Amino acid sequence: MAGGSIGGSPEFVGPLRLRLRPGVADRARAVSLRLPGQFQRAHRDYQSRQLTDAVMTAIAVQEPFTDTYLDGLRPVLRHRAARGLWGLAVAATSTAPELAVHEAVSRAEFPEENASASGASAGGPGASSRLLRVAAALEGETGWHSAVRFWVAANIARLLLTGPGTDAAERMLFEQGEQWRELRLDYRYANAATREELRRGIGDWDDSGRGGGAVWRAERAVEVEDFEAWLVARGRTAERMNLPPGWLVRTLRTWRARAASGHGAALREPYAGWAAAGRLLVFTSGGTLAVWPLTRGNGGRMRPVEGIEPVVAAAAGLAPDQASTFIEAMLLDWSDDGEADLMPVPAVLRLPASQAYDFGYIDAAQRSSLMAEARAATLESMNDVLNHLHDDFYRARLEAARDSGSVTDFRRLARWARVHFSPSPATWPWPGGPVAHDVVAGTRPEIVHWLATHAHRTTATLLQHSMGEAWNAAFDHHPRSFWTDM
Repeated sequence: MAGGSIGGSPEFVGPLRLRLRPGVADRARAVSLRLPGQFQRAHRDYQSRQLTDAVMTAIAVQEPFTDTYLDGLRPVLRHRAARGLWGLAVAATSTAPELAVHEAVSRAEFPEENASASGASAGGPGASSRLLRVAAALEGETGWHSAVRFWVAANIARLLLTGPGTDAAERMLFEQGEQWRELRLDYRYANAATREELRRGIGDWDDSGRGGGAVWRAERAVEVEDFEAWLVARGRTAERMNLPPGWLVRTLRTWRARAASGHGAALREPYAGWAAAGRLLVFTSGGTLAVWPLTRGNGGRMRPVEGIEPVVAAAAGLAPDQASTFIEAMLLDWSDDGEADLMPVPAVLRLPASQAYDFGYIDAAQRSSLMAEARAATLESMNDVLNHLHDDFYRARLEAARDSGSVTDFRRLARWARVHFSPSPATWPWPGGPVAHDVVAGTRPEIVHWLATHAHRTTATLLQHSMGEAWNAAFDHHPRSFWTDM
């Protein structure tokens, strides 16, 4: 933590170590500022430093201080005012994908009289509702962070929070009323001169990729909410396309999810007992707790699906607000190719060849063939690295690693040479549909548990790839509808 000048004392720069009584650090974090989209454990741009915020605020309240960054600014802001300032910075740094969403919301709320478009871009109650939710998510927990946004926030603070009008400006940021909303709109669609003033000191930095990723996360957050609602109230429909990323989920028609609590209430019996026994998975839907999967017994009463325990066990440790994406992974139809521009690779569940052999899915000859194919593909990747290598210092070492067949040494040397190398593992593509259906197919419990765990991890990787495609797509000048019709 860097220090400034406090009370006229000499400047101190270095780490500040705290000795706090047990529980004080947690209490301090609980009352400190966290901006939308910040988390305690995250990439440094998205990390909330709540203990640092609490300590620095306490110092500033007790003994006002300044440094070259803070000089002339109001020393302390109320949390709501700080979030209002951040909202203006978000508007001022909106990228093309984000603007596409906001403009679509405006068209949905105020459709032109002679509009000929259809769907989300043309307005209508349904389109407006979803777009509003996406826009709200975009300005909330799915928004992007970078040094650029903080720099712009500082520039806005210098415009609003210095001079004689500071108190009125702070009130405006805190109240976030009509004046604040008008200013946010002005910043979002700022002319060249205003934009240059707000971005003073930044230069021509393009954050379109971050904006594309944020729109993807906002769309995905809304889609997960809709998927949760569908699970509980799906009626007779047994399949659904989840966009993004563009994959098909299918459930057995006899399997059901059911809301099992009121808002903020605990699970009702007998669901609570079944969940405690590892026979039901608890997830959130519309602010209430729900359970999955249930089916009707011989007497017509709902009961847990027989043999579901290995699947539920694979979700151990997941909070209810994380469990729906696990259920999605269990219901994902791995035999479907998907249908979305943001699915960079098909949704394929690949099992290590050795695991597929141990489970009895392939025989020894098939395993050997897959391993031979993987070795050939890896050797081709090694040769490709060498063909494009411009650093003679590493060439002989990489050639020796290739000739010895040491993938580990080649990967290490490639990393040192700063060239990309990715070996090809020996894998077998799972040919089935949803993993959850293996429960009723009589698959051995240990295999079901392994498949459930592997499917969940695989979907997480595929989602990261899909979001990465949205990042890349943001630089490709797609039409606005690309970002509102995901």
